[in-house]
Amino acid sequence: MGAALAIEKGTLHVVVAYDVGLSVDLERCRRSITDLTELATIRHKGVAPPFFQFDPLPVRVTQAIAPLTLGRFVSSAQVELVLYDFGGISVIYELPIAGLVEELVSLSCELAASALFRDDSRARVEHLMTFIEPWVTRPNIEDLTEEYSIFQVSRFAGDPRPEHLELETG
Repeated sequence: MGAALAIEKGTLHVVVAYDVGLSVDLERCRRSITDLTELATIRHKGVAPPFFQFDPLPVRVTQAIAPLTLGRFVSSAQVELVLYDFGGISVIYELPIAGLVEELVSLSCELAASALFRDDSRARVEHLMTFIEPWVTRPNIEDLTEEYSIFQVSRFAGDPRPEHLELETG
């Protein structure tokens, strides 16, 4: 067995998704928070079909934040809120990751047990709703959230060969 598999560069994307109403008038929201928004398009890599595009495009709001800390990992100094016409808002945090792959297991467990991102995202959604509520049909921030942890590895340390990854990680 070789050396432990290590990540040289990667990102953990923490996504907390909320239902805030039956629908959202994105054009009116876009006009009411113009300084904070940009059009959100899905940038396709590979063979994603062109019909997989939201219509209307979601509205993105980027906010500066005090970085959030989970163990030895610290988020970037901004968070992104994405508003969808179907009544959803996603709050997206990014944490740079590097180190042994085995550390990701404990990071994942710590993230699942922590309310840090859930509490912060809820406060951000509640604040945003004070601006957009008139354009949300039947506004109500549901208590139930969907939470996703996406580990993106840009580069492994060394030169691991694909055929050795399964042997080393099981």
